[in-house]
Amino acid sequence: GRAGALTAFLMRTSEPGVRIGQESLTMGMRGIMQNALHFDNARVTRARILGEPGRGMTIATEVLTAGRLSMSAMCLGGVARCLQLALRYAERREIETGLLAENPQTLLPLGELAHRHAVERELLARCAARLEAGGRVEPEIAMALKVLTTDTLNAAADRLMQVLGGRGYMENNLAPQLLRDARMMSIGEGANESLLAALGRSVRLKRVVHDFLREAF
Repeated sequence: GRAGALTAFLMRTSEPGVRIGQESLTMGMRGIMQNALHFDNARVTRARILGEPGRGMTIATEVLTAGRLSMSAMCLGGVARCLQLALRYAERREIETGLLAENPQTLLPLGELAHRHAVERELLARCAARLEAGGRVEPEIAMALKVLTTDTLNAAADRLMQVLGGRGYMENNLAPQLLRDARMMSIGEGANESLLAALGRSVRLKRVVHDFLREAF
């Protein structure tokens, strides 16, 4: 009879009053359907509560933390694929000075991306080891890793397009799909700008990030 904190509920799409809306036509990530959900006089009972009443944000934070770690793994796989395709092409493509793969303007950006990939993969491995040991990863760490890996994937997809040149702009190879899919990563599971703001606030007011860096390394 009075307003309280947020509560999480589990609803089945087959229940009365739950309707799946029209599919959204997205720029990329077309292997995942995006639909609006409509609730028309749908009833929920106490049996549908996830966790405890009034603790819905706790559930949401746990889901987002897991999602951000999973997205980081997806991004690292995407970076590796971009590097693979770029090097495969550069090792065959001849330009005026020789092979494209031997040109510093090709090697330097790809080398930087490979370095970022190695560092971020190690960070993700430390987080995974904690979870495997029954520990937990603080939300701020998942936020930081998500921002790092999504930025790296966007840079890698852009660099792949640049290395391939005009061929990269053709729809008959993977570069356009990778570029479109990568762009969503900076928005999904929380826009990077909002995550950076939350991270800055945490670093200023708490010791979560400092403690993780000290313990993990």
